[in-house]
Amino acid sequence: MAHLTLNILAGCVFGMSAQNEKPAYETVTRNIAVALDEVEKRAFKLLAIIPLVNRLPLPSKLRIDASMREVRRVVQHIIDERKKGLSKSACKGPDLLDLLLAARDDGKQKKFTDEEIYEEAITFVSAGHETTSNLMTWALYNLAANPEVYQRCLDEVDSVMSIDNEFNASMLSLLPYTEAVLKETLRLYPPVPLLFRTAVEDNTLVASDGKHIHVKKGTELVLNLYMLHHSEKYWPEPSKFDPSRFDQGQSEAFLPFAAGSRSCIGQNFAMIEAKILLATILQQFHFELVPDQTYVPAVAITMRPSVWLDAQVNATEDNRNTQRKLGEIINHLKTFDDENLCHQNISSLFPQDRLVLIISGRCGR
Repeated sequence: MAHLTLNILAGCVFGMSAQNEKPAYETVTRNIAVALDEVEKRAFKLLAIIPLVNRLPLPSKLRIDASMREVRRVVQHIIDERKKGLSKSACKGPDLLDLLLAARDDGKQKKFTDEEIYEEAITFVSAGHETTSNLMTWALYNLAANPEVYQRCLDEVDSVMSIDNEFNASMLSLLPYTEAVLKETLRLYPPVPLLFRTAVEDNTLVASDGKHIHVKKGTELVLNLYMLHHSEKYWPEPSKFDPSRFDQGQSEAFLPFAAGSRSCIGQNFAMIEAKILLATILQQFHFELVPDQTYVPAVAITMRPSVWLDAQVNATEDNRNTQRKLGEIINHLKTFDDENLCHQNISSLFPQDRLVLIISGRCGR
């Protein structure tokens, strides 16, 4: 799932295709994955947040630096090619790289430097792919664990989408329950459960017991979104998976993307991407969890299952190629080579009536 979302973001941000630019694509995706894995390990060991220590040339720091140099080399080449008109967006309209190259400051005079373009684009890709991957993993788990919700969501998808038609923008507004499923998943399992903020001025907070807490300017604050999203004060039966909570809008206590001027810049993109992915997957696959498994959230930087989520798969034989094509999909899932799943319409793999599938493989990282 992580490779799938990274593939999508690489295409939307840089116009990269796993099919057409395989060496560059593999360099970027492999090195981003290595760097993020090392960052997560360092954060868990507190190496990333201790002043001075986080700059020491420890092996993990050297691996991160080496990986990001490789990413920078490839991305700079992509930027140069786009500036010269030798490449173009893989989207129907401009991609993020086009928008960054065309952007101006408030005075409409100064453009972004190459360094600024690189930093903005790579942040969007690195921060956006694993969080969406975790959202999709938890959403599929929640649906499989709640058959009535699963069926209602599938009924909505089937009423909007046709097996022979590609997803289009007009369908997004017709999937309110699918969106509610995603939001309830974000409430239960926020991909980034902790937020770190710095007080920009002196302030006083009033606790629930009436106690006044004085916060001085410069104080580092940690906001626990997981506890907020599971508080009985704001959410009746907070441990229950109930998408209907969002039938009448959403609570001010729902902050999976943070809030204010420092909220997630990619939140709209992430929700659109997740809605399209979930609707498309549900129309092609049916999930059943392998019984007798224990699922516990694990937190480092993001929240994911502590173990991979195992599921079983069955397929009806609508044509001679069904088993062969099913095998291809399972191989993609097992090896995380999601090239075909990203760059073909999934329905093109199964042109006949919708197959009843129960995905076998790992739905986690």
